Amino acid sequence: MSPIRVLSKKIDRLTKLVENEVPNVLVILDAGHGGVDPNTGINQTPSREFEHADGKVLYEGMLNRNLLRLAIIECVANNLPYLVVSDIYQDNSISDRVRKANAAYKMGGYDECNCIYLSIHHDATTTHTGTGIKLITYFGQTKSDELATITEPFFIKNGFKVNRDFGDGDMDFEYNLGVLRETKMPAKMLEFHHYDNPSELEIILNQERQKSAMKALIQGAVSYFGLQYLNSTL
Repeated sequence: MSPIRVLSKKIDRLTKLVENEVPNVLVILDAGHGGVDPNTGINQTPSREFEHADGKVLYEGMLNRNLLRLAIIECVANNLPYLVVSDIYQDNSISDRVRKANAAYKMGGYDECNCIYLSIHHDATTTHTGTGIKLITYFGQTKSDELATITEPFFIKNGFKVNRDFGDGDMDFEYNLGVLRETKMPAKMLEFHHYDNPSELEIILNQERQKSAMKALIQGAVSYFGLQYLNSTL
């Protein structure tokens, strides 16, 4: 092989290394509630399950963890460092999730511009007729609101119905939830459709829609960090 071709290959390799350089950011991921114990088959959060008329039982914690898996794939594809603070299937406490997140935030020397908390949930209502998704933050105008506002267009672009609450001037809902209130970094919760509404199951259980949702979620994170969206393997 000629010296020129060898040099060219080295330059290409160095270029790829630079392009794939891991940025100094952290995405903290949290699948809400508990899943199903693989040993006993018992749902760890009984209040977050729903049996439909056809006998199909949906467990929110399992749905959340399925989306978590897809979110991780998106993070890896975009060289985004991530930390999962929820348990594989147990419903570890809010304080435990917050403690892990805040410890990583402090130890890594992060600030509100390069570390975010994304809590993944599915919604339900007493009437079982809710539709669409919600992006939720804590009260007040913070970087969390900016994160939600940046993320919303990616969900809309991917064809999702986004519910909005402009009560405080921006589109996200604001709830007094521990993972949003106690975390030191900007935090946002996604409520991905309503698992208790039969008309929403076509979206919730559709693998392509699940992938599109997590692509939108991570595109929002990438945009918030001021980075370029590199790739999707979903």
